[in-house]
Amino acid sequence: LLRHSLSLLLTKFLKKDLPASMMFPSWEAPVFLVEYMAICSSAFLAVSTSCNKWIAVGCVLLVFWPLLLLVCSSLVLRRHVQSAHIQYESYNSKAEPAKVPPSFSEMKKSLDQTKGVVPNLLKMRAWFLAAEVRGGWQDGSIDGFGWKFLVGDYVGSAWFFGIWMMAKRILFLAATTALDGNGNAIVCIVVQTFDLFFVLGLRPYVSKL
Repeated sequence: LLRHSLSLLLTKFLKKDLPASMMFPSWEAPVFLVEYMAICSSAFLAVSTSCNKWIAVGCVLLVFWPLLLLVCSSLVLRRHVQSAHIQYESYNSKAEPAKVPPSFSEMKKSLDQTKGVVPNLLKMRAWFLAAEVRGGWQDGSIDGFGWKFLVGDYVGSAWFFGIWMMAKRILFLAATTALDGNGNAIVCIVVQTFDLFFVLGLRPYVSKL
């Protein structure tokens, strides 16, 4: 409601273009992802009870919410990436296509040519981000913009890593609720080992750190 109210204020009363950070679901998507994690926990807790009714409720909730969302997100996000509705732009000079971040002297020269504190601060922020990250996702279409919250922290070759993080949550909860002792520990170790291989092999995060 707050995002929608501010959007109306900007577009209807102040007659300004709506920035990308105010478009749907820029605010709703992170909250939605947090709720997804909580719903996964609730579903597995219901399945682990001894009551048949709650087990049925937990199974239905698990199938028609976390698992269905996982499959749909994988298919839709893959389609958006392949069709360049959302496209990763590398800041590596060896990449093709490439965008090399400006040097500090170039940035300072650009600041000298720009008037106003706010425009200069925005330019400094853009330069800092370009210098500290390996790339960024560009908006190819409004349709694909809504899925950037799942890929924004990862490089183009690891666009699926956000899906893997959702799947990892489901696997962990399944192991902790359905298994005890050695089985629980083995599943968690295997999942974490795969996650370590993904991180070391793909370097999925856009940060250079």
